[in-house]
Amino acid sequence: MYNENFEKFLLIHKALIRTSGNDGLYYRNNPDIYKEIIDYFWNDKQFNSIYNFWKNNNFENTTFYDWAKPSLDHIIPSSKGGLNTLDNFQFLTTFENLSKRDMTMEEWNFFKEKTNTHSDYFIENIMKEREG
Repeated sequence: MYNENFEKFLLIHKALIRTSGNDGLYYRNNPDIYKEIIDYFWNDKQFNSIYNFWKNNNFENTTFYDWAKPSLDHIIPSSKGGLNTLDNFQFLTTFENLSKRDMTMEEWNFFKEKTNTHSDYFIENIMKEREG
């Protein structure tokens, strides 16, 4: 399965290594759990929407390439007690992840609503585009 799109696998793998270190999601000593986590994101609707948004657009625009790239996000940031566990991770675009900063996803959605903040790089718009 992973051979059909090694780049997708590598993106998930690198995100897990960078984000979780030794204490959470990247289980170096348990290949079965590691495979389960890779499988989860490989099949995750949100990850695939962002990945396809990133891959199916023009890479000649390097700004788009950088901002649209999938980025692993803590739903509840570490700074607010969030853990490096599968249930606390999601993929957003790099742009949205950097914009969200240390807000929880709930705080981030509230902020976007109250400030009328919109972007084609935000997950709700990417998901709408995929479904539409």
